[in-house]
Amino acid sequence: ISGEAKDVLSQTLDPRFEEQVPRLTNWLRSKFNYTDANAQQEAIEQAAKAANNPAYAKARRDGLGGVMDQELIELSQAPPMQDAIKAAIRQAQTKSAPDVAQGAEALTARWMSPDGKPTIEMWDLVKRQLDQEINVAKRAGRTEDVSDLMGIKSTLVGKLDVAVPSYAQARQGAAGFFRAENALEAGQKFVNENFAIPQTRQALAQMSQSERRLFEDGFTSRFVETLQKIPDRADVVRR
Repeated sequence: ISGEAKDVLSQTLDPRFEEQVPRLTNWLRSKFNYTDANAQQEAIEQAAKAANNPAYAKARRDGLGGVMDQELIELSQAPPMQDAIKAAIRQAQTKSAPDVAQGAEALTARWMSPDGKPTIEMWDLVKRQLDQEINVAKRAGRTEDVSDLMGIKSTLVGKLDVAVPSYAQARQGAAGFFRAENALEAGQKFVNENFAIPQTRQALAQMSQSERRLFEDGFTSRFVETLQKIPDRADVVRR
């Protein structure tokens, strides 16, 4: 009825309405279990060790024959891959130090097959080093480097999964239901992909507490990205 009254209400309500997204996303960010990429990656590795030790042990046994083909040879020539391999070799030397009493042959067999191919355990160290480099690039905002590193990692993991299927099972654990590599990625996928709720509950029930927290963080981070794409004048609640 009163245009003046409408103006007074609009001056109060419109800015509040338009600030739905930043207000909600700030609240969501306050709910993260792991506050940064480093903490998340450490949690991912700890969860894998705790939940999938038997599975990783099987993968290591299955992969003692080594994995190498022409595509991996070519991939290994990429500078980021060379850096990851060098770092993995240093890690292997550190891990081997307490076991020197076993002798050089036993130590070599852990990382290289008799015909000189890297074992699955060696490749796993390379993969973990790539994960660390990806997190460093993300924090620095180096989008192009992140894309390159993700491409290298994807190719590497794809080859290893085909060569040693038990490695894929060990790495994914309960997150395999979501076609994800870990619980963090599973939570991200759950935002925009259709997963049946009963089966999702079963998959979550198989996760450890730390994996569930990673799932929550993955969901929250991807949900925040989705909210930020909503126009200012849209009703966030309806989305």
